[in-house]
Amino acid sequence: MRAIGESLLLEDFGNPANLHVILSDGADLELIIHREGELTLELPYRVLLDKGGVEDRARERPPPPSRPADSEQTRQLVHGFWHDVGHVITALGRGNIWWAHGQLEELRSTCIALARLEAGVEADDEPYWKIDEALPGDRLAALRATVAPPEIGPMRDAALALLELYRQLAGAVAAEHGIAYPAELDRLMSARLRDAR
Repeated sequence: MRAIGESLLLEDFGNPANLHVILSDGADLELIIHREGELTLELPYRVLLDKGGVEDRARERPPPPSRPADSEQTRQLVHGFWHDVGHVITALGRGNIWWAHGQLEELRSTCIALARLEAGVEADDEPYWKIDEALPGDRLAALRATVAPPEIGPMRDAALALLELYRQLAGAVAAEHGIAYPAELDRLMSARLRDAR
């Protein structure tokens, strides 16, 4: 990497097989080292040099099976959502605009994780990682409707839209994973959110 140019960022974030680089000319790249037998390709990419046909073999290789969702993590998604709803309600009630705005992002992240489960796409530590390809258009449109400016009324409306999206996703995911949907909690917290000012 140092031979390519001056690095302003040269970091492996604890994994020496993945090197993240930003060069002084603005080029942004990653150097990821894999064994050939483990290599799978994700779009977009561009091959710079492949003398041995590695790309062809990688394209022919089926993607690794996605790990089944961990039931405890799924339970936490289904039930933990309501903890963050409580924070939204409190923040809106206190007029803490930025806290409320941040908590909306927590609700949205939970909905994204549930949508990934619904779509059979492995969850990622970064909720938005390749979300444009991972989720169907109707789910992305529903998420778009939950983006609001930092103002009480629009944020309450966004929280209610996230609540509706959560219901659509969590009911099916909970049933699939044998988790009881928290219907009474939904009833109580939904009423509180509708009344939040």
